[in-house]
Amino acid sequence: SLRRDTLAGSVSASGQIVGGLGGFNLTGVAEGLGIVAMGNRVQRAQVDYSWIGALTDSAQIRLRANADTIVAAGFALDSVVVRGDYLAPGGTAQVAIFQNTDRDYTLNARYAIRPEQREITFDALRLRFDTTRWSAVAPGTIRWGQPGIEIDSLDLRSNTNGRVFADGLVPTDGVADLRLVVQNFQIGDLLGLVQSDLEAQGI
Repeated sequence: SLRRDTLAGSVSASGQIVGGLGGFNLTGVAEGLGIVAMGNRVQRAQVDYSWIGALTDSAQIRLRANADTIVAAGFALDSVVVRGDYLAPGGTAQVAIFQNTDRDYTLNARYAIRPEQREITFDALRLRFDTTRWSAVAPGTIRWGQPGIEIDSLDLRSNTNGRVFADGLVPTDGVADLRLVVQNFQIGDLLGLVQSDLEAQGI
């Protein structure tokens, strides 16, 4: 663990701004080395960014980020690659997380950010635990906000005849209506995902 009041590292950025206060385009590259902030650590990171039509109603943000040797929210990761864009109220994201040589996770998604609700739709979701591979068989959506957490058909299948399926609503108030199916899931994979020190195996 790292102290949240510790700050270290170096950041450099270069770019170009074209336009004025009525709207401008910003493009550039930022690099970081040995960054420690708010209890997190990144050994090396690079971000290519663009903000097109900034300060206008049609502003669009694009990011391309790579980072390695990461400790974030208590998790240790080998590397992370992120590609994303935003045009209000939402956008797309492609994320690849490499936990170590045996475990990696990839996600292609669309998302929306609204005052009353957030939404993310998984167009592709894959998880690899050594030789076991899980993938979503169809797009699934998760919404959260004032009504609660709603899952619209999240269906994962594995190459070992496993399945994890969730569909329904967990409301902020009232009665939950959630269907959950788990079949042939290795407990050790879940412990590896959350990086637990507990040694356990079982289906």
